[in-house]
This record gives sequence, structure tokens and C-alpha cells, in this order.
Amino acid sequence: MNTDDYVTSLLTRTVPPAKNAKSLAELFDQMQQEQWTNDPAENGRRSREESEFMEAMSRNRLAMEGPDARRLYP
Repeated sequence: MNTDDYVTSLLTRTVPPAKNAKSLAELFDQMQQEQWTNDPAENGRRSREESEFMEAMSRNRLAMEGPDARRLYP
């Protein structure tokens, strides 16, 4: 038995199959349900974190591509 077949056989016997969503939309719905909160402090933190991420991405692009670089997030 070659290595690929052996590893596949081993994983098939020992690792349970993942519960896959039927569609990408269902996966996003599941993620949203798991992460949903009405806590104002947590929602504020998430909003700040998202803004900081977008600003950092735009700064990095400007640094890498120069003054004519397209902004990822206006």
C-alpha cells in the first residue's frame, strides 16, 4: 500500500467526518448565529477592530504600491 492510500485509510477510520453546511449561505448563517450578540461593549469592540483592520490594510497597500494605490476600503 502506498503512503497516500495508507494515510487516507487511517484518517477515514479515525477522524469523524465534518458536519458540512449544505451551502455557503447556510455556513454564513451558522457563523452569524454562533457569533451574534446584543452586548453594546462587544459590538463596539468588534466595530473598532474592523475599522482598525481596514485602515491597516489601506496603509499597507499605500506603502507597497505608492501614492497611486487604490484604497481597499474608502
